[in-house]
Amino acid sequence: MPLSTRIARTVATIVLMTATLSDNAAQAQPHGNGYLVVNGRCWYRDCAGELLRVNASGAAATLTTWSGLSPFASVTMDHRNRTALLLTSYLSYLVAYDLTTSTSLRVAIPAPYYWSGRVEPAQSGGIAMVAVDTGYTHALIRLDPALRVVTKVRSMPPTGSQLIGRDLATGDYVVGTQQGTMRISPDGSAMTTLTSFFASCGAQSHYDGSWFLSSANSILRVAPNRTVTTVVSNGPYYSVRFDRATGQGALSVIQGSSTLASSLLQLDANGSVLTSMQPGAFTMRDHRHYRDRNVATERLAANNRWAFHVSFPGEQARPFVLALSATGFSPGVRIGGRVLSLTPDALTWASISGGLGNLLVGASGALSSLAEATATLDLRRFGQALRGRRLWATAVTLDPNAPGGIATIARPVVLVLE
Repeated sequence: MPLSTRIARTVATIVLMTATLSDNAAQAQPHGNGYLVVNGRCWYRDCAGELLRVNASGAAATLTTWSGLSPFASVTMDHRNRTALLLTSYLSYLVAYDLTTSTSLRVAIPAPYYWSGRVEPAQSGGIAMVAVDTGYTHALIRLDPALRVVTKVRSMPPTGSQLIGRDLATGDYVVGTQQGTMRISPDGSAMTTLTSFFASCGAQSHYDGSWFLSSANSILRVAPNRTVTTVVSNGPYYSVRFDRATGQGALSVIQGSSTLASSLLQLDANGSVLTSMQPGAFTMRDHRHYRDRNVATERLAANNRWAFHVSFPGEQARPFVLALSATGFSPGVRIGGRVLSLTPDALTWASISGGLGNLLVGASGALSSLAEATATLDLRRFGQALRGRRLWATAVTLDPNAPGGIATIARPVVLVLE
């Protein structure tokens, strides 16, 4: 066993043994790498979309501009946390922009689908969206990691549906429809109501599972018990994200205005404005934290062989540990004044100590020169016995000089076994 793996496992075990259940009173650990923002303009026949990188002070740098397309409507990161995937507003194209090489490629959405409003990650390693086919039928679809193969998850109501994200508690897709905001199971077999109102976008707290949804010019908080409260009004709000590991949770939102310009705001969980930026006289349409998918899943084979891709940009060669739980992500544990959003159980101890043997390989060690690593979970020997079970995963990087010995804490992910 490599020395880096032994060190990472030992430190992680000690840290978790001294951790306490979270009381949600933790210090802040903002993402710190700024934002990716998409915007666009379309005057008469002059249409273009831009991808910007915006730093914490609001200074913007243009990464790529595509003319002749419709404006960009949405941005997400691929499963390797290297490539920004940009969705055009009206045409059947994605633009894949590699942030590590500054190269881009236009990718057609596979037929028969040709339009979508928002794009979000899928647990298979690809992406998901609500799209329209050539017969004007709406459907929740997902694309494979290569963006070539399309799978229909479920038919959707004929107008106004928007994919918002995936629920950390259940693994379901969350979709805003004219009938309300719905949860849809990963295989599309079940649809249940989350709220009675339409939401166009939103983000989920990885501390208690609350959703922050944009609806009717307000951002509404939907608690786990489905109690709804208003966080902030004075919208509209075009994009909502939840920061990676901020103590009480900070929302970043794009707020529209009566002019073409829009503002990028950072709010606390109560809606108070912490920072306000207007990085250009244009309409920002979507944003996310820069290269923020620190842990992402990818389906490698049928019957539950999965990869967990770990990526912490800027932390090359640093020790890391991936931890699993079969119990959940909330309330998590306090470590060094911060919250690790994972509920420790027997699977957690086994995953960080090597106790899962060849079921879980590569879950600790040192990050590569690209600040990446991949762990493999192979449950094929169990056949379909685990179908529908949920696993939660997160990762940390280790630094003896950091609080609690942990440098960075990732957002958790949920995996629904197939």
